[in-house]
Amino acid sequence: MQRYSSRLRRQFLKNLQEDLADLELTEDWFAGPSLWGTDWTTETIVNQLRRGNINLNPRFQRRNAWDALRKSLFVESLILGLPVPQIILAEEKGKKGSFVVIDGKQRLLTLRQFSARPEGDDFEQLRLTGLSDHPDLLFIATSNFPQAVDSAFTSRCDLVMHVPLPNRDACSRILKDCLSGLSRTYPAIGKLVTSSQFDRCAAECVGLDGRAIRSPKTAMNPEQVTIEDLFAAVQAAKSVRVQGDKHK
Repeated sequence: MQRYSSRLRRQFLKNLQEDLADLELTEDWFAGPSLWGTDWTTETIVNQLRRGNINLNPRFQRRNAWDALRKSLFVESLILGLPVPQIILAEEKGKKGSFVVIDGKQRLLTLRQFSARPEGDDFEQLRLTGLSDHPDLLFIATSNFPQAVDSAFTSRCDLVMHVPLPNRDACSRILKDCLSGLSRTYPAIGKLVTSSQFDRCAAECVGLDGRAIRSPKTAMNPEQVTIEDLFAAVQAAKSVRVQGDKHK
């Protein structure tokens, strides 16, 4: 931890040695904007940056001062869930949805570069470097909607594995385990596993992911759910998925 802090301190001091001209302000630098507080996720900030809704280069801001190491350390802090300073934006008066950065340009620029696509992007893609303090870190991310995963993310992955949706046998096991688990609290629902229609219900689950199979929307007292109710809930879940696929 001491080595990590010392290196970060040296890097911080190095980046403070910037030209005085970078900090000079004009008299009207703050003319126009109005300020208020809000909470944005990292994803929201990245989306705003990609749309060009945040001006990273107002007249009063300094140049791109961080090197690749410091940018990498900032991204690492976000990944590890470490506290980071707030970013202050101002919405330009008369330009709803358009912002200028008051404090946090280097952090915003780092996010924009880290989220840059490998090709056809206005920003050069940032590749993490110098994170030798955590050589044994392994980051695993999963998604039930691979179509929604940005190529800027997958291009940085050492390994991308596409796991298909569960087949009929897997659906049967998932559904059986779910019902058996619920039967510890609601004994009556456990009897559905022995129903003559259980295999038909499990077959209907093909096309759903495990989470959807484990949580069918029956909107009923679990003690009163019949195999027909469960079958109808599975069909409704598949209908929702089909509609979602059409809008992708």
